[in-house]
Amino acid sequence: HLPDVSGIDALTAVRTLAPHTAVIVLTGLSEAQAGSDAMAAGAQDYLVKGKVEPDLLHRTVRYAVHRSQTERANVQAQTARQRAEENARLER
Repeated sequence: HLPDVSGIDALTAVRTLAPHTAVIVLTGLSEAQAGSDAMAAGAQDYLVKGKVEPDLLHRTVRYAVHRSQTERANVQAQTARQRAEENARLER
């Protein structure tokens, strides 16, 4: 537990300030639902305290960064597609 803010509030603040930052949440053993809630709020993944091995941490970070980059590329492609459609509409 964070002393001044909930984990979801902290996640929301990070995603607002740095929307393309890969976020991995660390939860307690008794807080498994918190990990799912964090992913629904925008985290790329979560880990459970006491169950984090070096290989798992490395793989989780690598996948989270990859997912974040993929999300960013999808947003850019969608924006470009919308812009092209709008330009085509205006040229008629």
